[in-house]
Amino acid sequence: MRDYLVNKLRSAKALRLDASRPEAVEKVHSTDHLTARERTAILLDAGSEVEFGAIAAVDADEDWVPEKGGVDFI
Repeated sequence: MRDYLVNKLRSAKALRLDASRPEAVEKVHSTDHLTARERTAILLDAGSEVEFGAIAAVDADEDWVPEKGGVDFI
């Protein structure tokens, strides 16, 4: 059961990535803009980012509290 849930979570997380949403990414690029992940990648050192969200927060530090309506970085 645990493996099933882990795989289901991984699949849900993968669907949120830009690579799984080519139409949405193309729509943003067609306006000469970058996606939020692309903009964040420019600002941060490679591999230093931790994404928190409805699905990504599984790895969140137990002392971390998300800010409402903002973008949070650790």
